[in-house]
Amino acid sequence: MFPIAMAVVETESYASWSWFLLLLIEDLELRDGYGITLISDQQKGLDKAVKEFLPHVEHRNCTRHIYSNLKKKYGSESVKTAFWMAATATHPEAFRTAMKDIQRISKGAAEKLMEFEPKVWSKAYFETHSKSDSTENNISECFNAWILKSRYMPIIDMLTDIHDLLMERLHKKRDAMLTKDCIVVPRIKKVLDEAVKESNECSVLWDGKENFQVKWRGIGYCVNLREGTCSCRVWELSGIPCSHAICAIHKMRKNPVDYVSHWFKKDTYMKTYSHCLEVLRGEPFWEDTLGDEILPPPIVKQLRGRPKRQRRREGGGREEGGK
Repeated sequence: MFPIAMAVVETESYASWSWFLLLLIEDLELRDGYGITLISDQQKGLDKAVKEFLPHVEHRNCTRHIYSNLKKKYGSESVKTAFWMAATATHPEAFRTAMKDIQRISKGAAEKLMEFEPKVWSKAYFETHSKSDSTENNISECFNAWILKSRYMPIIDMLTDIHDLLMERLHKKRDAMLTKDCIVVPRIKKVLDEAVKESNECSVLWDGKENFQVKWRGIGYCVNLREGTCSCRVWELSGIPCSHAICAIHKMRKNPVDYVSHWFKKDTYMKTYSHCLEVLRGEPFWEDTLGDEILPPPIVKQLRGRPKRQRRREGGGREEGGK
């Protein structure tokens, strides 16, 4: 979780998302979105704004959000299993097999899923430039939970509190990694170690040039170390060599760590957290600025005690209930 920008708006709509995206595009020089991946829930107006202002961006939809809508009508365990098989399939053939299972189990569920393009919810059709195979919008959920206490504050106090949380987080993350003796960050190293362990079950043949034929549990995979590819697409999607690629890497007596994407190296991590968030002066030091005065929202009168409710008399009719 690395917050880049945030805004408080009146409502979730095309207008508010357009305003936010245009500022983000300008500040980060995103242009038309080529080479960028977004992942979100199906917020009102967001999809339209993204298509208009970032036409070449890869826009994924959160699979957990898609499934939560699907299970309202098709909530069987078999549909759930087949859905997640389709969502986490890393190549088209595996996706098609999972979709056939859904079609067999429930035609209605299959038709509902066909309303979405596979490229927005299945790894099998994700682009590979981002080196992230995430299908869920957990990053946003983590941020929302992280600022839960702040969100109940008055707006200026809320924004100040979030600023303070971020300022502390940035330097603590940097300081914690500074003490680590590693090339690849620890969380990714664990994933790599699991793949190394699994690679012991693989066998490999080399064509003498660039390609390797790796067999795992009777299935053949084609690995190309120069291009960083494998038939399973796990390496291309995640930026972390899969067990098949690691088998080929070991064949060439090389270190799998050297084939991990630079995004997951300690050097990149330290560059990311190399900047500090500026401290804020208190309200007495704020300068007057041009523009309309920002007024607080109208005070809403709150009823004391529980609201009155109508009670039904024994012989029909209603009577007013009190406290």
